[in-house]
Amino acid sequence: GQQKPHLSQPEKAEIAELARLATRNAGGVPLGDPRRVASERFSSLLARTHSRGVTWRELSAASGLTVPALKARVARHGLGGQVPKYKGVQSLPGPRS
Repeated sequence: GQQKPHLSQPEKAEIAELARLATRNAGGVPLGDPRRVASERFSSLLARTHSRGVTWRELSAASGLTVPALKARVARHGLGGQVPKYKGVQSLPGPRS
């Protein structure tokens, strides 16, 4: 059996930190604002580690966000290498916590 790729400690720390900032990036955050920058970094880090083979479950555990939330975030940023399969996914009202 092949070793499954896992997040390194620095990656886990960065994901946790970025998740904290990124989840505050709610509407009306100006370009270049640290929260927006964190949100974009967070999304690309998720996409990069996932494409390396890290599971959504592990990314979910590291970030404290749900798997659907992570997938939606990566899809919204057009990352993850695959064409979004669900065209109308953003227009569906998700659960607001």
